[in-house]
Amino acid sequence: MIKVENITCKYKNGTNIQTLFEQESFEINQKDFIIISGPSGSGKSSLLKIVSGMLKPNEGKVYWQDKDIYSLTNQNLSKVRLEESGFIYQDFMLIDELTVLDNIKLVQHLSKKINNELIEELIKKLSLEKLLTKYPPVLSGGEKQRVAIARALANNPKVLFCDEPTGALDFVATKEIMDLLQKINQENNVTIILVTHEQENLKYATRIIKFDNGKLKCD
Repeated sequence: MIKVENITCKYKNGTNIQTLFEQESFEINQKDFIIISGPSGSGKSSLLKIVSGMLKPNEGKVYWQDKDIYSLTNQNLSKVRLEESGFIYQDFMLIDELTVLDNIKLVQHLSKKINNELIEELIKKLSLEKLLTKYPPVLSGGEKQRVAIARALANNPKVLFCDEPTGALDFVATKEIMDLLQKINQENNVTIILVTHEQENLKYATRIIKFDNGKLKCD
């Protein structure tokens, strides 16, 4: 489903060039639940951004279903990302001026592919019925993340990219969100690629990509 070939990621730190990882390759299959783990600053989020089409690597290629995504124009890459993937953030990235329902529908409006049946299904699956007319500032962290998950799924993506989705949540909400993601992975056949530093989340993975002294180890 996703093939990563010989990617290298570097960034400028003052006058120095820092290498996060170099010449790394791996494949991600449909319905994998991948967790990217490692210490803070090791390059977890950079790797997620490269695989998700948000950050072009210094070297190497990333293929989605045999498409070399970084050979596409910016417009076509944005279209592919919108239609084939969803992204979930640690800080939710909801629009405070929109109701919960309008936040969920936003992705469909952007893609101009309205599917009210899918919206209703997501609302029920994520137990959002009582929140639809509320605005994000009055929601708990767990409620905001459930709304963000519904929005990410609103275009029926093949893969979900999750950047520390439980980093701002307490233990109870963390378990709730991770259980929901596992259910989505197993019942909807959605591939999940998730960054976390929380060791208790590793039990949800079918495979783990771990940073170890600048190298990636894929279990």
